[in-house]
Amino acid sequence: MNIKSLSKLGMIISVISIVGMITGCELTDILKSDKKAERIEADTDDDENDEDKKKDKESANDTAATEESDKSSETTASEETNNTGELEELTEKELQSIEDDLNDVKFNGFMTAEFDSVENIWWDDVLYNGAGIKDQKIDRETVMNEYLKTYDEEELYTDLTYISSENLEKYVEFTTGKEYSSMNHPIEWTYLDDLDVYVSQHGDTNYTRIKCLSGTKEGSHYIIEYVLGGFDDSEYEPEPNETKYELVMDKTDDGYRFISNLWKPEEGQEAAIKEIYDGIIEKYANAVSERQDAETLRSNNLSEQCANIYSNAGASGNPMNVIGYYLTDIDGDGIDELLIGANNDKYTDMIYDAYSIHRGTWTRIFMSYDDTKYYLSKDGTIYCEISYDDGNSITHYKIDGSYKFTTPIDNVVHRGKGSEEKWLYSDKGFYNDDKAEAITKDEYNAYQKKARGSYLKFRYVTFSEFMYR
Repeated sequence: MNIKSLSKLGMIISVISIVGMITGCELTDILKSDKKAERIEADTDDDENDEDKKKDKESANDTAATEESDKSSETTASEETNNTGELEELTEKELQSIEDDLNDVKFNGFMTAEFDSVENIWWDDVLYNGAGIKDQKIDRETVMNEYLKTYDEEELYTDLTYISSENLEKYVEFTTGKEYSSMNHPIEWTYLDDLDVYVSQHGDTNYTRIKCLSGTKEGSHYIIEYVLGGFDDSEYEPEPNETKYELVMDKTDDGYRFISNLWKPEEGQEAAIKEIYDGIIEKYANAVSERQDAETLRSNNLSEQCANIYSNAGASGNPMNVIGYYLTDIDGDGIDELLIGANNDKYTDMIYDAYSIHRGTWTRIFMSYDDTKYYLSKDGTIYCEISYDDGNSITHYKIDGSYKFTTPIDNVVHRGKGSEEKWLYSDKGFYNDDKAEAITKDEYNAYQKKARGSYLKFRYVTFSEFMYR
């Protein structure tokens, strides 16, 4: 084979390689094809050279056409989803349309709770008013009768909201694109197994009207800045220090898929929380420094337990060196709760007052009184011991929802004397004789011992340390 023939062979192999890249065929497959040369002759004439050049040109044209087709397909897909990558300010008309949607009961539940991810949505809050879901398969009377039967009640005294398992799963997927089973905070309503529905009895509402201030979109991805309140004036201008929130969501053909909804203070959330808590601590420190009595403390919405420290024989010194605060994240949501209490070397004392942050402001979790004392357990739950004229009780609570409600897990009660003495246990909500079951004195004492063995003792930062930091 001469040099000219070798050159010719190299050119043919190059063409075959290009075709291979376009078709996905291996080089050996192409060589075996009856559409290609089965062997290369040592001597070729000018016609063969022309034919090879023609094939090279056609192959190049095919490659260019394929690349152009791919670009065209990408452009079409981009136009269909509007994912242009360009950030656009929402028009007043767009913003008003979104505001109307978010103030509708169908989506308003998402405005009531803060969440930093889809999985951390509090569904008790979102579905509190039912989200406008009407179950056509099960009528309200059937659900009501089954609910009353479950709790051995004769009638309802408040509203009843219910949703089937099927509709619950559909709504979660419709508004998040995720499965309900992947959620960290599922609803904790009463489940009626025979009807396969979840039921909640309540007499209030958490409906929260909002006002959209501004927004941007990038394709179907929207970021909305809004404030809370019943604003009807389209010319409304928020105050400089008004709490603002940021909602992130994707717009779909028939609704929205929510991603996050967070309080967004200008100075940053950490600094804003510190400012809120410092205000509470300072108010307490001033009250203790002035030695306000129990009545004055109550009128100032502060725990009367601080006044007990002034009169205790063991606290003859400065109460500012005894009473103080402690910060700890009780429920693991990334936001510290604020506890007010007193340092005690002898025993684990009650927590006087407890606060958390909800939607840019403080919310009280609980407050202790002389006959009602709260303690934090090692597992982040709460115990409340109450004293009565004829007995006492211990109720075990957990913190629920973005509002930080205390929801009872179970409780024990000791009531009466002599022949009327009884010990009861219930895991059906707040204490009620009709819902409780009789237990023995030993079982009551065992519950009490286990509870008290879990109480946490804190080293509070004293108000003196706070004031002179």
